[in-house]
Amino acid sequence: MKKLIITFVALAMLQAVLAFPQPQIPFDPEKYICYRTHEIMKIDGKLKEEAWTRAEWSRLFVDIEGDRQEEPHFKTRVKMLWDQSHFYIAAVLEEPHIWADLTVRDAERFTDNAFNIYIDPQGDTHGYYELRINAMNTIWDMLHTKPSRDAGSKTIDSWNIQDLKTGVNLHGTLNDPNDTDSSWEIEAAIPWQALEDYADGIPPQDGDQWRVNFLRIEWLVDHGNGEYFTLKQPESNWVWSPQGLIDMHYPEMWGFVQFSRELVGTEQAEFVWNRLEGAKWVMRQLYYRQREFAEKNGTWTEDITDLRMEDVEIPEFNWPPELHKTTSFYEAVIYSIDRNTRVHIRSDGKIWID
Repeated sequence: MKKLIITFVALAMLQAVLAFPQPQIPFDPEKYICYRTHEIMKIDGKLKEEAWTRAEWSRLFVDIEGDRQEEPHFKTRVKMLWDQSHFYIAAVLEEPHIWADLTVRDAERFTDNAFNIYIDPQGDTHGYYELRINAMNTIWDMLHTKPSRDAGSKTIDSWNIQDLKTGVNLHGTLNDPNDTDSSWEIEAAIPWQALEDYADGIPPQDGDQWRVNFLRIEWLVDHGNGEYFTLKQPESNWVWSPQGLIDMHYPEMWGFVQFSRELVGTEQAEFVWNRLEGAKWVMRQLYYRQREFAEKNGTWTEDITDLRMEDVEIPEFNWPPELHKTTSFYEAVIYSIDRNTRVHIRSDGKIWID
């Protein structure tokens, strides 16, 4: 394990000089245990149910790049619950100036302050879902076949979460710059049925872990003539689990949500770290190195020394990997020492275990 940790540090040091954008922070995603509820949940944004009172808050959001940037100047945090039919998410966003303009679902340019939800059920970085909500409870939901960094990616805006329920509750006034507001709350009930295309089973089983993250988009505003206007400055991006770069479409950096069959507020479950995640992360480094190599040389490589990864060691796995390529594609595979488990990654970034 010591050698593996040293390897992670060495690989991280290389990232600063590589052209292909890569996370600039250590691999340490946030973790949350999502407990079950048997209450009938009224999705109004008010979070008055006993289940919400018992559910634990996440840590406060941080900058998308992590501690490389200043802490957010407004607080944001989330809670999660589930039952047989829905995945429930609640968020509280501290905000002295609550404003929103968009009222049409799936608006082509969603430029309001917003709260985004990202869900990758299989944790393979392909086939994931995004939901965006503003203070007027206007939504934009979409399906991503793969991250935009990878060839053949598609974002399907026409995809809708059927039977989605969302609610927003304001502690203040909307679009009134003459007062100071407190916060706004968001509540969402996402039907499991809407997520089944890219899930191994719905609802999740006890102990299942999904990759999830949350993003708060915050624009600097000023006001005049009784209305708000955004300043011509980049927006702030605050997240639950830091990405290490300004791009949410690196699902490998999202947090882990572990589902528990225990009712919220009763028995405590323990988060169980899957040892295979370490092997997957090393394979993700191989993917980054291949992208860097291809940008410089116009092709992939089958020689691990070209990637400066020949000395890697992974507990319980053989190294180096098998590498197979064509002119436009490659796949890398590592085998566990007992040959019972394989971890694959391919040139479009998909990673899986069999």
